[in-house]
Amino acid sequence: LNDIVEKIIPIFLTPGDDAKRELVDKALPDLQARFKTLEKRLESRGGQFLAGNTLTWADLHLHHIVHNMLAKCLATEALASCPLLTNLNERVASLPNIKKWNADNLNRNK
Repeated sequence: LNDIVEKIIPIFLTPGDDAKRELVDKALPDLQARFKTLEKRLESRGGQFLAGNTLTWADLHLHHIVHNMLAKCLATEALASCPLLTNLNERVASLPNIKKWNADNLNRNK
């Protein structure tokens, strides 16, 4: 997950939509490959959680990354071929406390 974060941080820090899009275009193939690797690991573990058989920090960290990427319209492209990761992210996002945190965080950044 940290490799993914390292790829997306420059996108968030770069000013200007054109410059961001250029970084997205460069990062996207690598992000897709890294998400596919996580998808395979998730599938090999039953498709429910990244580590073990219950929600862990790894699942929360993945959600945080994807949630922030969605804010920049990047996650849809990067996760297009990862239905299990998409499902995990949606399940984490639907947890009441996570849902509230996401809503509060969104309102704070407006």
